[in-house]
Amino acid sequence: MKHIHLLNLVVIAFFSLLNFHNVDAVEVDDAVKVDDAVNCNVTVDRFNYDLTNLEQEKINRTTDTPPSKKVELYYVSPCKPLNVSIYEDKDDEGDYCGEDTYVCQVLVYTKEKKDKNGEKEETRLVAEVQQIAANDEKNLLNASFSLASLEDNDKVPPLLLTLNGGTDKGESHQAKFTFICSEEDSTPTFKRYDNGILEVEWKISTCSKKPLDPDENQGRGFTKFLTIVSILILTYLGIGAAYNYHVYRAQGWDLIPNRDFWRDVPYLISDVLKYVVRACRGGRSGYSGV
Repeated sequence: MKHIHLLNLVVIAFFSLLNFHNVDAVEVDDAVKVDDAVNCNVTVDRFNYDLTNLEQEKINRTTDTPPSKKVELYYVSPCKPLNVSIYEDKDDEGDYCGEDTYVCQVLVYTKEKKDKNGEKEETRLVAEVQQIAANDEKNLLNASFSLASLEDNDKVPPLLLTLNGGTDKGESHQAKFTFICSEEDSTPTFKRYDNGILEVEWKISTCSKKPLDPDENQGRGFTKFLTIVSILILTYLGIGAAYNYHVYRAQGWDLIPNRDFWRDVPYLISDVLKYVVRACRGGRSGYSGV
């Protein structure tokens, strides 16, 4: 069983180094978790995005449903809770989302009719109110940032923000914002709302790519070099151990390829160090003046 144990150790060490080598990719692709309120000045990998100046906005989608019209109102505020003042229908507390709401959907039906004087007037009926993202005692916002993929390295990739905390009849809801770096800011654009997930696209100008610190760049290069060398050594040991086991039925330490060489490595290193020390002394060792 010793040979199996040794092979397992080699395999575990190999994949551990692979994961270590991919740390940079994980930091880019995996979400950066934000605990409570949303910190909207965020840096992911080498890219900075400042969303602090984004105000709460309303997205209006109207569909003809004769004899009335269906109006979908999406109130969004990525950085702080919505203010009651933004809601169109706020005479009744049941016509809008409560406090600590970041994203709210209000479904309204409108219908035009003539009054006694023959003038047109609009009647409104708030049919549904849905809290899509919130942060209160019952629901946690659990905001998270991540980067979208981008092939052009000279550009800044879109920033993805996910807000949670919405529930309806036991089903969770969430809002996903895609912030696209642009020369000018724009109002948010509705993409889709399906299976409880609202997707919004928003162009922003406050984004940039941070220059890489030279010391950090050198450190990363040296770390990657050591990682590659370690992977090559482990690959050599793993393949050699498998070969010795299947061909020579070796066990235990005999699985190590070229075992005699590795056994002599410490002595070789010692001899090299002694040679270097003697060379540094300039050959004066062993000579004494008369």
